[in-house]
Amino acid sequence: MSEQCVRTPTSETADEQRPPQERADLSMSNVRKEILILGAICGLFGGGAEDARAAGFLLQEQSARGIGRAFAGQAAVAEDASTIFYNPAGMTELAARPQAQLGVRVIAPDARIENRGSTLSIGPVAGLPVTGSDDQGFDPQFTGDVYLAQPLMNGSLWAGLAVTTPFGLRNEYKPDFFGRYDSLKTDLSTIDVAPSVAYRVADWLSIGAGVDIQRADAKLINAIPNPLAPGGPSPATDGRLTAEGGDWNAGFNLGLLVKPARDWRLGFSYRSAITHTLSGHVTTEFAGTTTRQDVSGDLDLPDIANFGAAWDVTPKLTLLAQFNYYGWSRFKELRLRLADGSQLVTPENYRDTFGGSIGAQYKLTDRWSVRTGVQYDQTPTRDGFRSTRVPDSNRYWTALGVSYEITGGIGLDVSYAHLFTRDASISSTTAFPALGTTVTTQGVAQDSADVVGVDLRLTF
Repeated sequence: MSEQCVRTPTSETADEQRPPQERADLSMSNVRKEILILGAICGLFGGGAEDARAAGFLLQEQSARGIGRAFAGQAAVAEDASTIFYNPAGMTELAARPQAQLGVRVIAPDARIENRGSTLSIGPVAGLPVTGSDDQGFDPQFTGDVYLAQPLMNGSLWAGLAVTTPFGLRNEYKPDFFGRYDSLKTDLSTIDVAPSVAYRVADWLSIGAGVDIQRADAKLINAIPNPLAPGGPSPATDGRLTAEGGDWNAGFNLGLLVKPARDWRLGFSYRSAITHTLSGHVTTEFAGTTTRQDVSGDLDLPDIANFGAAWDVTPKLTLLAQFNYYGWSRFKELRLRLADGSQLVTPENYRDTFGGSIGAQYKLTDRWSVRTGVQYDQTPTRDGFRSTRVPDSNRYWTALGVSYEITGGIGLDVSYAHLFTRDASISSTTAFPALGTTVTTQGVAQDSADVVGVDLRLTF
């Protein structure tokens, strides 16, 4: 243990003079504070590793309890500090004491992408087969989040802070992957810092709002075919293009929580769209020559609207439902603007999507509770434009979770979800005008995923 974690003799003497129960409460408070500090560090440093397991590259996984019920009722349930992300108005439903929450997620995809007749054209010669291996999956990824909530005015007013990773994508293929001219590596990470407030207008109505201060970083790598190589382009003669950049920008979120009856909660939340203008550089390695120049490109993230309902059927049983809208149609293309005036454009043509979930949770005892849920999550990608960067399809979630109250101020949530998908067709065309070469990548993606979430909840 470092010196910073060791009490001084003066502190120990002062503690010994306190009544036994007060010393116990003080000790538990110190433990919670130390856990919070260590967890916050782990959460922030773990936030850069994501994989897209919601439709598109949205990461819904910002709450272990939410994972356990497939996010059913997430805009309305308002049972822990993660409500800051899903509906800030829900803070007014928390116990009127300072709250903290630390979360870790493990996302383990199982993906297979098979070649289905990919071809390239060199000048007037068309239909040449693209050789290379199929790909057999991605590595597990980790992410995390931190929440802090502070009551004011006896709990009528709340201030909150959320540090989350709302969007992310990471995949990397083998160098001889048949789709290497479409993509070899994609790494997109976001960190969102959201100070928020909530106010109870009346016993039945609460409102909330927050500012999303967001950092986005992206790195894209793909191979470049060498049409002059003997025998045609191959992994051994390919060049490589690497583009990377980052940007800070801001958006906002709003929330509304209505309780039309004592056992009903209805929640609505809205997160604004954010456009990041990523600035960085692009490096081209080709035929023994390396060039580097500045590059910029826009990343258009969607606006999101959620409606949730929670019905306390009995003091122990709660039924939940959720409906989500995603404004993905903003993401029409990926356009990289190079310093020499040239542009690299990949059409995306995403569509607006909808999703929904239902679930339930049950309180077994004062310390134990369980939950479950199912969700349908529509992909924004379209047939004819889907690439190996986001080999996405409609997703079907099944989930379950358990919570244990360790003490009156410390709780632990553990959840598991499995995502089923249908086969997704890959069809992407990449042009290399300076080389007189065009590549059409054709394939099919088969994937699924396992998600595990763990949260530590602290009440001070």
